[in-house]
Amino acid sequence: GEGRPVMFYIHPREIDPDAPRLPLRPFDRLVHYWGVRSCERKFVHLLTSLRSPFVTMADFVNALPGC
Repeated sequence: GEGRPVMFYIHPREIDPDAPRLPLRPFDRLVHYWGVRSCERKFVHLLTSLRSPFVTMADFVNALPGC
């Protein structure tokens, strides 16, 4: 819902198409590397289209009642 915090994490390997590839089985390779080339573009779009500010985890926790 509106006003609820969201946390997400993107590993550098997920946005760097030139990162060394792990030796994975075909299905695992598909799961790990599908969309890597478009991930950075999508991430930038997410960051620039949100109306809410981004804060560090420390700032978020410090803003909680009783902290």
